[in-house]
Amino acid sequence: MKHAFTLIELLIVVAIIAILAAIAVPNFLEAQTRAKVTRCKSDMRTIATALESYFVDWNRYPFDGSNSKVTGFNYWQLPYIITTPVAYSTISDFDDPFRTQNTSTLYRNLRYTNVGATWAPVSTGYKEYSNGTGTATGSGSYYDMYAQAMGMWRMSSSGPDRVLSNGSNTTYNPAVWVITYNGVKQSLYDMNMPYDPTNGTTSYGDILRTQKSGEGYSN
Repeated sequence: MKHAFTLIELLIVVAIIAILAAIAVPNFLEAQTRAKVTRCKSDMRTIATALESYFVDWNRYPFDGSNSKVTGFNYWQLPYIITTPVAYSTISDFDDPFRTQNTSTLYRNLRYTNVGATWAPVSTGYKEYSNGTGTATGSGSYYDMYAQAMGMWRMSSSGPDRVLSNGSNTTYNPAVWVITYNGVKQSLYDMNMPYDPTNGTTSYGDILRTQKSGEGYSN
């Protein structure tokens, strides 16, 4: 005589599957997040090598799109001169795995910032405007403080929370980075808060690499 599963037996099986899924899915998602963090850091190491190789040849770092008046340069990513005529890198648009769903393709890449291009003194500006040398002219406390904190360039990913943690972010409003400049503690606006996995795999902060530090800022 054949016996079918009873309703209670089916419910027990469903409950067991649900329990296993509740255990497995979070672990899978966490492993996926850790893999994306590893990918970001690996890409940033590749970019750092390309930037330093470019510097050896040209005695300057590629400008970013923030203040470039040369057409054809994306505000967010590395300029294409990193790939041609000398291929310091095979690509310039490195995807940020935590921003691939951004509605604007402009902001889906790891962000490159040239300190001299973005924060050079307003009165003297950046030589890219006039002669294309790609070096900051003059000096100023704001520029000097950023250079002290990160060197001459920064790469950033929004990190697992998928939010750029700069000072303009009113949801978190964390980014007042304090450094000591000329013996006085100074607050720097627009400094992304570094991601720290010890705060949780999906925690607040951006994955960063600067000329001075593989983990963020030097102070």
